Amino acid sequence: GYMYFDRLYSDLISAKPSVIFSQPWFWNHLYHTILDDIEKTWFLKRWLIKKAIATKLELLEDNYLMHSFWDWLVLSHFRSYLGGTEKTGFSWMLTAAAPINTSIKEFIMVVMSRPMLEAYSQTECY
Repeated sequence: GYMYFDRLYSDLISAKPSVIFSQPWFWNHLYHTILDDIEKTWFLKRWLIKKAIATKLELLEDNYLMHSFWDWLVLSHFRSYLGGTEKTGFSWMLTAAAPINTSIKEFIMVVMSRPMLEAYSQTECY
């Protein structure tokens, strides 16, 4: 679907894409949006979210993206930012055009419980 910048998140929710392909600026914006939303939550919920993210970042080192407890109880609502639910919606995220910060990429992968592929190249070759 065609998306407008000022209505990007609402367009994603209505489009319910299978694959989300975007430049790193979008993922950076999403990262900061999620962090802002985490800081606005009640302290106990904020602690649970941060614990879930820390646990899943450790699991990511062993190539595990899913954790049935944390994904279901704590992190499932973040997938709705991109038009998905815990079990439905997008299955892949792709970023291209420029390198993305590794910590942001891992954070988004952990929170969304989906793999992110990164593709970029240098066109100024001799």
